[in-house]
Amino acid sequence: MIKKLLSAYKYFKKRDYNYIINAIAWQFPAWFMRYCHSYLLTTKAPKLISRDFKIYFKKFIDLNDLDILNDFGMPEGLVKSRISSGDKGIIIGYGNEIRSIIWGASDKKYLKVVGAVLDPGQDGFIAYGGYTKEKYRIQGLFPSIFNDMYQYYSGRGRNKVYAAIDSINHNSMNLHLKMNFEIVGEIHCFVLMGISICYYKKWPFETNKIHIFFKKPPGNLDWV
Repeated sequence: MIKKLLSAYKYFKKRDYNYIINAIAWQFPAWFMRYCHSYLLTTKAPKLISRDFKIYFKKFIDLNDLDILNDFGMPEGLVKSRISSGDKGIIIGYGNEIRSIIWGASDKKYLKVVGAVLDPGQDGFIAYGGYTKEKYRIQGLFPSIFNDMYQYYSGRGRNKVYAAIDSINHNSMNLHLKMNFEIVGEIHCFVLMGISICYYKKWPFETNKIHIFFKKPPGNLDWV
């Protein structure tokens, strides 16, 4: 019994406490209980190695992609909402399967991943919703569509890209740092029974230090 307790203690001592808290919170709906400690990163000159995937399809998302996006796990209503709000999405895949995706937005949004309001201004955009299916990672799919997204927005005078990353997502953090991103913000967000308390420990723009709201974020902003 003592050996088991010592073993459990050593295991939890090695773990990130944020991970343990999140592991508990993940057992409940996001509106009921959630905690995240996250970072905001930005760059004006992303560095990435992008491959030419000749046998893959790669395109900006439109309403003709609703079926394959639904198979990917993205419901029709969400896709239509994002497109109608002016957000841009890019997918890459093979056959009828999407393997990687990214979204971009140029207006003020509520970043539910980190629990923060972000306005990218006149010269920036927000990269969000980036995801690659696990078995297709480390193949260069994400850098390829990220590069296309950056080229799209920079061609419209928005060459500063922002990305929000949960502190326990070490792989994503390391990838963004390798891509020449730097940390410019830090946020703690607590959610309990629909009430959100977001504390901006560090933020590159003027903002209230704390945002408190019930279910809907300040200004009824879109959740991304």
